[in-house]
Amino acid sequence: MLPVREIRSRPLARPPLVVLALVLLNVLAFFWELGLVAAEGRRALLEWAFVPISLSLAPVAAAITIFTSMFLHGGWMHLLGNLWFLWIFGPSVEAELGARRFAALYLAGGVVAALAQAAFDPMGTIPMLGASGAIGAVLAAYVSLHPTRRIDTLFFIFVIPIPALFFVLEWFAMNLLRGLGSLSVAYVQGSGQGSGGVAWWAHIGGFLGGLVLVRLLFPRGERRRPALAPPREVEVRGPSGEIYPVQTFHVRDPNVDDPREDRVEDRVEDRVDPRRMSYGGGPWPNRWS
Repeated sequence: MLPVREIRSRPLARPPLVVLALVLLNVLAFFWELGLVAAEGRRALLEWAFVPISLSLAPVAAAITIFTSMFLHGGWMHLLGNLWFLWIFGPSVEAELGARRFAALYLAGGVVAALAQAAFDPMGTIPMLGASGAIGAVLAAYVSLHPTRRIDTLFFIFVIPIPALFFVLEWFAMNLLRGLGSLSVAYVQGSGQGSGGVAWWAHIGGFLGGLVLVRLLFPRGERRRPALAPPREVEVRGPSGEIYPVQTFHVRDPNVDDPREDRVEDRVEDRVDPRRMSYGGGPWPNRWS
């Protein structure tokens, strides 16, 4: 399944600057890769990739390559696939976390992903490239914050809207099954990346790390809510001088799917036309907007 677009009830309040910066950095890094490979050959590129066995042989150099490998990719399809997922799911997570915490989530998710791959394949010699682990952390943060939001998804030749929770669970289950399959290949071949050279445990580790990181960076009780004044009563005088108390209302946009996702709410004074009232008042219509 391929995500087509996120179904939002409202546009973002500000552009996703960190997502745009990450997309640009990945694209520039890929063009740098192409130039490096053309000039010095593919082996030169491997110096910037993360190799699991290097974590025990040269931990300082390995720590540097954990970060550089996040911005390198094995080809155009690898690059475009990762950036497409980042563009679909990243902006909403950045809007919730803020720019600095979103950047921290992305980088920390990539680190956790690399360490998870090294834990399952400590003697692996296959270089690891790509942002998939970091994007796995973004997916985890997204489904934690917006589990009921719908994603238009390409399924064979059909585009169908499905809840984000189902989409992400399918993504995680696919990676988990293939990760378990890679362990059986590793038992025979001696490498946890034996299944097509894909670092499945990096995807899984990034996702699980993202579930923890989003709670550390953005505890559940910290969800930003519009500042609202408490309800109050106003007075409306009738034609004979009588006073009718009228309650104010806080109104949530009915088009918002997720009840936790309130738009900026307006305080609405429900004013009554005195000409429609008799002495003693009530009942009168409430005005909602």
